[in-house]
Amino acid sequence: MEEEIEEFKGRMKIEFEMTDLGTLSYFLGLEFVHTHKGVFLHQKKYAHEILKRFQMERCNEAAVPVLPGLKLTEEKEAEVVDGTLYKQIVGSLRFLCNSRPDLSFGVGLISRFMHDPRTPHMAAAKHILRYLKGTTDWGIFFPKADEQNEIVLEINKSAINLSRNPTLHGRSKHIDTKFHFLRDQVSRGKLTLLYCRTEEQTADVFTKPLKQARFDKLRKQIGMSSLEFLD
Repeated sequence: MEEEIEEFKGRMKIEFEMTDLGTLSYFLGLEFVHTHKGVFLHQKKYAHEILKRFQMERCNEAAVPVLPGLKLTEEKEAEVVDGTLYKQIVGSLRFLCNSRPDLSFGVGLISRFMHDPRTPHMAAAKHILRYLKGTTDWGIFFPKADEQNEIVLEINKSAINLSRNPTLHGRSKHIDTKFHFLRDQVSRGKLTLLYCRTEEQTADVFTKPLKQARFDKLRKQIGMSSLEFLD
């Protein structure tokens, strides 16, 4: 692979005036750490800048970005907060989501109330900052490509049966193209469909507030890690 990359860069230099800056380490606030196992993407520096900007460097840490059971509404009876400050917090956190998918649900939740932020909304935003305080060095780890087949976790047993059993095809004429493609990938051994129980649904970390134990488990399953855990 490295030889192919060097050959490509050589051809590019012939056609265009360019400078080889070496291995990517920093780009637009995104930081990259290269290991023998893969690449780690994080925004630790930017996370610290956010906490300093909003005077949250010394705040107490939170275990999860959104408290379990939290339900935010328009809250028309609550006190109005500084709309500009609220939008700045939300905007800063939204950019951080590039390397922090564990923040996605919480940031999406508080983004709904930028038109009229009230005290409960600001409290939820600051709670995310408190969670960030204890996880500034977290990010996404991209392991090196594995030539073993791709595994897809599927919650629908009928979809799994359909990919394995051609006799079910007659009941699914409306999905001919997708059916043939997926079944071909399964038969070639390039794709494996495994049943995923509802309580193991990884996507829940993006759609609802979770208790700490389950949140920590799903956070790891989506490929997140801390700098301190890298080799």
